Amino acid sequence: MKLRTFSIICLLMIHQMALAAEEQPRLRPLEVVTEIPNTSIVVLKKSFSKEAVWPWVLITASTLGTYYTDRETLDEVQRWGRSTGVGNADNTRTVLKMGEIQLLRLPSDTGSWLYFLGDGWTHFTIAGGFLAVGYGRGPTRAWNTGLQIVHSMVVGTVFSQALKRATGRESPSEATSYRGTWRPFPSIKAYGSNTPKYDA
Repeated sequence: MKLRTFSIICLLMIHQMALAAEEQPRLRPLEVVTEIPNTSIVVLKKSFSKEAVWPWVLITASTLGTYYTDRETLDEVQRWGRSTGVGNADNTRTVLKMGEIQLLRLPSDTGSWLYFLGDGWTHFTIAGGFLAVGYGRGPTRAWNTGLQIVHSMVVGTVFSQALKRATGRESPSEATSYRGTWRPFPSIKAYGSNTPKYDA
């Protein structure tokens, strides 16, 4: 899922860079925040429109498929990881905390770097690169792309975190039952201290 999100962000960036040379109006940073409610409403309306029926069928079918095979998929991917020397352990290290809540973990080996490719910090770093290039009198397209990435990440995070925290299902790597135990609405501290226990 993380790698798919990362791929979509990359495709969005390539598409933005390939647009015609004409300049778009320069977006304002405050729009990243003020447009969140409007974007969320549009997402909800489109998600429950007639046009969304077939995408929902595909999403439901693929979700059920991965739900019923997640243990086998995990076992096979871990076997492959061991055979290639990548490893299966989480070797990220906490570098930023607020009290007991871990805010930022960074990779320290090949396996954790591969996992980190789909992490939100990677996306925000890419957005930061676009914003740095477009800052001041820099290219408008770079600036707008950076703001659009941040905006889409914020809106996407709101919806994904709401679903993850509402269901609280264990990831296959942390499963205490065959398909993972469900613990809806964990506390912020519990979720932050052992995220895989709640975010499948």
